[in-house]
Amino acid sequence: MSLYHSKARLETSKKNRLRWVGLQDYALHMFEEGGLTADFNEVEKVINRVSKFYQGDTFRLTSTGGTDLTCSIKGRKPVFDYGTSKTPGSASFPPNAEVALGPVEDTANGLLVIDGSIPHPKLNLIEEPIYCDVKDGYITEIRGGREAEILKEILESYNDPSVYNIAELGLGLNDKNYLCGHMAPDEGSFGNIHVGIGKNLNFGGVIDSPLHLDMVIKEISIDIDGLILMDRGVLKV
Repeated sequence: MSLYHSKARLETSKKNRLRWVGLQDYALHMFEEGGLTADFNEVEKVINRVSKFYQGDTFRLTSTGGTDLTCSIKGRKPVFDYGTSKTPGSASFPPNAEVALGPVEDTANGLLVIDGSIPHPKLNLIEEPIYCDVKDGYITEIRGGREAEILKEILESYNDPSVYNIAELGLGLNDKNYLCGHMAPDEGSFGNIHVGIGKNLNFGGVIDSPLHLDMVIKEISIDIDGLILMDRGVLKV
């Protein structure tokens, strides 16, 4: 789990005691191409525009791969990662750039089809879709092939039901990023979403889990209260 989700980082950011920049899981190629070459001033404008619509009551997520998940986001406010930490208290994980929401606990229901990546040393780019059944806010069953079994083993190793909590809906908005098996560019890849599971304290929630794991879904569509924000990876707002 990234220090981004730690209580220490959260508390010091709230008190404006630091500007936090995460640099874990980097590779040399990331300095030569991709998300770090983006104009982050323009990325910030996109995030600010989208965030006005990235809130409401009911969130429905679908994907070309078969995802269909609905949850409540009532009362939850967007959380930003601009890919830069310009002001005291800000936090970023470049080249990630996203706007995120925390679903209301116990409200997520449906199916997640993970077909992008899971930034974890045992997984990364996904070769065979992983199917996660979700009921009342928690993953209840994981199906698929070899990678699904690995994910099950990772989560079971915690022996803590909180790791199955649907914690985050993070929309990637850096159009220079692409899926490459590294955490920051994968999570910030445009047209995709990462569904975080486990700890949700950073997203207005109350679940203090020992894990926060992001799972990237490709070519997604988002409907919030009847407004289509993204359609099969194409931004509509």
